[in-house]
Amino acid sequence: MIAGDWMWGATPKTLSDAGYRVLTFRDAIGLITNSIEGMTDFVDAQLARLSIDRMTLAGASLGSAVALTYAARHPDRVSALVLSGAPTMVGNANLGISSFGKLTRGVADAAADRLFFDRSRLPDEIVERTFRTFLDKRLFINVVRLMRASETFDTLAPLAAIDVDTLMIWGEEDRISRCEDWRRILAHVKRGTFVTIPRCGHSPMLERADEFNRALTAFLAARAG
Repeated sequence: MIAGDWMWGATPKTLSDAGYRVLTFRDAIGLITNSIEGMTDFVDAQLARLSIDRMTLAGASLGSAVALTYAARHPDRVSALVLSGAPTMVGNANLGISSFGKLTRGVADAAADRLFFDRSRLPDEIVERTFRTFLDKRLFINVVRLMRASETFDTLAPLAAIDVDTLMIWGEEDRISRCEDWRRILAHVKRGTFVTIPRCGHSPMLERADEFNRALTAFLAARAG
């Protein structure tokens, strides 16, 4: 949501080295639109432009809401889903940004602290780069709107429409999208596997990259036989 392609860390290279064709979206959602539906439209247009009509779709944080929305819209195009840190609409803890009228370095640092169990896993230069990007008032307003959208996103509606293999990889210490909340709605995931990574927060692909990528590549390999 407030990241961009850097948030995937080593995952794209890991998948590419394993022989998969990988497409990542470069920009944070807030740079493109201020709504989940708008981002889903953007994803739809880019995949059509590249003539990609069948895929495993992965999303993290608010990107998971986009992935769920896209899969519900186009069940024939998504062969599998990978979700991490998806909103639950059951009292999600937020980053504390939407409570402020403007973004300050202190607010950005506090948000980074909430995202990670071990903050040292997040380089300061990434925090600084993201902070400076969203000093633009229009982009900051987009982020606030997106956060509010994540707090009211109806996760159960797309889940009811989706019937594909779904891998969910969560940090056990995720304070934004809590494991206990997701365990309550797992019954609504028709063909799901829920994997948790200990001592890890909201971004396991960065904080515990080896464990995240092992779970992801094992899931893809098993589906490929």
